[in-house]
Amino acid sequence: MLTAIKVLPNIHPKNFIFLLLLSLSISCETNRESGLSAQEYQAWKKDKKGCQAVRSQIIARIDSLQRQWSGISETRLIDFLGAPDKIELYEKNQKFLIYYIAYGKQCKGAKATRDGKAVRFRFNSSRLFSGFSYDL
Repeated sequence: MLTAIKVLPNIHPKNFIFLLLLSLSISCETNRESGLSAQEYQAWKKDKKGCQAVRSQIIARIDSLQRQWSGISETRLIDFLGAPDKIELYEKNQKFLIYYIAYGKQCKGAKATRDGKAVRFRFNSSRLFSGFSYDL
């Protein structure tokens, strides 16, 4: 606490504590609203491009949330899952956010000849989630 006061001398300690608690509650709200546990959320985000195969263990949980997520915005899904590994533009202003869920040639130093399995989140022209599919 004292370190924060030294680093930010113009912020009153009560205001600093308030801002800290506010930011923590907002990050917890994102996890709760997504339907993912804090552990699942952190594990998904850490497994960049699915190279550690952690995402493949969480995908069943995400599959069960498809109805709950129906109609959410593209930015909200990115809040839930982090930046996509790949973005694909499709006809009629549709878009796919692609997250790899298994090891493949997208991984650094991979000896695989194909991209790993991926989940493709589809967004309509209004940028609202309309479902997902798998690339196997």
